[in-house]
Parts: sequence; structure tokens; C-alpha cells
Amino acid sequence: MKTIYVLLILLSFLLTCCSTEPEKNKNNFVVKVDKIELAKEISLGDTLLITFYGTIGYNGGFSFDRLESSVVDNKIYLRVWGKYIPDSKQATVEVLLDGYKYSIVPSSKGIVTVSVRQPDNSVIESNVVVK
Repeated sequence: MKTIYVLLILLSFLLTCCSTEPEKNKNNFVVKVDKIELAKEISLGDTLLITFYGTIGYNGGFSFDRLESSVVDNKIYLRVWGKYIPDSKQATVEVLLDGYKYSIVPSSKGIVTVSVRQPDNSVIESNVVVK
């Protein structure tokens, strides 16, 4: 009976603490965007191209994960996400966001504000006139 009890404890320990999935160790974070570039004026129906610049991380475990976007009226809300997967064999290298592009077609004329949320909840904003 004690042998079965010990085996059950050992089995439950192995099932709960030992994961072989690398995604379980993935740490997501909001990337600090240093600068965005976009046109000052476009025509209705044209594609607005937004280019992002910044540093994602400082070794090979850091990478771009995704860009969240939402549009409310004439405001485009964006948040850039990175991920970090720890691994002791990663090279020391600066992983840059430089030049990542996001495109959207504004649906109405007027001033459109692009708002990028930062890790500290501040924002970088820039406007484009849609004629």
C-alpha cells in the first residue's frame, strides 16, 4: 500500500512540475516603441503604413510576438507585444523592432490619430489627415 501511495505522489509531482512545452515558459511583455513614422496626409481609400522603431530585448530569447490593434472612431489604438523564452544558450545580441510595418485603410475622412501604448501606459501619438 505504501508503494502505491509513493508512486501516486511521484506521478503527481512529475505531471505538475515538469513541462516539455517551451510555450509554458514564454513571458509576454509590451515593447517600448521609441518612434513611429507615418504619412502626414493620405487620400480616403489609401493604405496608411505605420513603421515602428525600438528595442525588443538584449539576447536571442527576445522576439516580436504580436501587434494588438483596435479602431474607435478616428483613433487607431496599437500595442506591440514581445516575448521572452529563457534559455541559457542564447547569444547576446540586440533584438530590434526597427522597421516593423503595420498597415490599415482608414474608413473615413478627417484627422486620424495613431496611439501606441507603452509599457508604462504612456502613449506615443501621431496624426494623419485623410482627405
